[in-house]
Amino acid sequence: MSLGARWADRRASGDSEWLIDHASLNPPNVLEGTEAALFGTLTYLDAMAYGRSHSLENGRLVQFTADHANEAWGSDVTQTRLLGAWNEYLPLPAGDNHVLKLSGLYGVGFGDQTAQSLFGLVVTCRCCR
Repeated sequence: MSLGARWADRRASGDSEWLIDHASLNPPNVLEGTEAALFGTLTYLDAMAYGRSHSLENGRLVQFTADHANEAWGSDVTQTRLLGAWNEYLPLPAGDNHVLKLSGLYGVGFGDQTAQSLFGLVVTCRCCR
């Protein structure tokens, strides 16, 4: 389990300001402000780690993350995001330490809608053990 807080400044700078003001496909609700959120992640891992690598094999990694941004913490938006990820590592019969990784990811969000959407333009994943 991990708990934390994050703060992000999403103001445009330099050329980005000009593009936002003059772009022909300029959405009206681009978030230009701050996002302050608390988050928590639950992780279940029963896969084995190969001794000379960070790779996982023969097991699973399941994660559930909840993230809540709120104006009470200095955020310009109020949003809740839930994200679940399931990874299976299946050993392959040929060769040592070769696996087939099967992954599933599902996210849902509620709250203030911005042009970046509730999950932003870039999705990042992190693995905690």
